[in-house]
Amino acid sequence: MSKFDSMPDKSEIPASTNLVLAFAIGAAFVLTLTVMPYWLGGHVWAMLLITLLVVPLNTPLWSLIHEAIHRNFHPHRTVNEFAGRSLSILFGASFGVLRFGHLMHHQYNRDWENEYYSGSKLAAWIKHYFHMLGGLYITEVATSYLVALCPAPLTRKLARRLFSDDRHFEAVMNSLLKADNVKRIRTDCLWITFIYTCVFMIFGAAWIVPVVALLGRAVIISIMDNSYHYGTPQDGSVPAKELETSNFYSRFILNFNYHLTHHNHVALPWSRLAEKHKEEMTPFNEGLGTALAAQFKGPIKTD
Repeated sequence: MSKFDSMPDKSEIPASTNLVLAFAIGAAFVLTLTVMPYWLGGHVWAMLLITLLVVPLNTPLWSLIHEAIHRNFHPHRTVNEFAGRSLSILFGASFGVLRFGHLMHHQYNRDWENEYYSGSKLAAWIKHYFHMLGGLYITEVATSYLVALCPAPLTRKLARRLFSDDRHFEAVMNSLLKADNVKRIRTDCLWITFIYTCVFMIFGAAWIVPVVALLGRAVIISIMDNSYHYGTPQDGSVPAKELETSNFYSRFILNFNYHLTHHNHVALPWSRLAEKHKEEMTPFNEGLGTALAAQFKGPIKTD
């Protein structure tokens, strides 16, 4: 399989494993967000503790959505799309927005987003820490509702203002803001609004619990995502890092630490990344913990 292949080999997709993982992770979130208040009643601190213990599951949740984005969740396209949308609704953002953002990340990589700056140091630090400590997730949710709620002429004007580069603007118009995609995004946002309104109604006076759950999701998703790219060359010549971690945690995050291998072989499902990493003898850049800590050095000034 060439590094430029973009369509997955359906026979390699671990569909049954993905479905079991999706059900198990989904059940864990449903139990903590809907059933737990009835079990624990007014024991807010106990609910907060359980919520914090469940927060790490957001990482494999995103990994499964990521597989669906690359059509690696299930070989049947309809099942893959349904799973991607359902998991994304649980995640709190539209699958159409998550897919667009991630595929643009692959296509444009370091000119789509990076931590390098040459202007205001204060602005760069604010942007970097916002993005790293929850801003990525907040942007995904906000973009979902922006596309869902705003009329087409307004979203076009906003896109033109935000994306001065014609390549980026055309990508937005031809993918994210296509009429059929906008319709799906609106449907997704209706479901998200309904589900999370019910969640907050169920928790009632203990509303702080779902707030902590969402903040925990925002932080862990944003900080993990940023760690795979922080400090890589600005020209995109090396699109991501290969990060070393324990076999257990690597499997827990669906081999996301083999991120350079993923960027070089986007059609490979998560179950094949470790094998491809060994086959190509790709060296690890550093440990995952080191990469997570390195981001706190802040944005990088260019000459």
